[in-house]
Amino acid sequence: MGGLLPAGRRSVEVVSGKAAALRNRVILAVTSPICASKKGNPHFDPFHIMSSVFIFGGFIWLSSAWEVLYKAQRRHLLAITGPYASVRHPQYSAFILIMLGFLLQWPTIPTLMMFPVLVTMYVKLAHREEKEAITEFGDIYARYMAVTPAFFPRLSIKQDMPQASGGIR
Repeated sequence: MGGLLPAGRRSVEVVSGKAAALRNRVILAVTSPICASKKGNPHFDPFHIMSSVFIFGGFIWLSSAWEVLYKAQRRHLLAITGPYASVRHPQYSAFILIMLGFLLQWPTIPTLMMFPVLVTMYVKLAHREEKEAITEFGDIYARYMAVTPAFFPRLSIKQDMPQASGGIR
């Protein structure tokens, strides 16, 4: 770093001994769970694998949801097939999974701060869209809401919902 540091300084910050080692471990553990373990390939770390599953799974879930929604909207139908048979807002669930995956992979102060803000915005947007759907589809959407969770699928078997090809009016 020749020329960037004052003469005689070898590093920007001089902290020695056990205090420096402890500080470095704390910073590493807080800011990057993937790198906290220096053993082996970090791409096979459980956090990295889990984050990749969330990211890729989220993109797959998102693309399948958009296909169903696109077809239903073109025909002015309520999307209730595919991912919409399990949750009312699979596109927002997918965005949350993708963001969670990136948060696990690169946990920085900005991502830690923005994650809850973005999740809150998606939840509010979903509620606003539900009001519009009730206005447009009425009782049919209210029945769909009663049997279909908003963001995360139930682990139990879902009650029957009237089905039509690609959706209902």
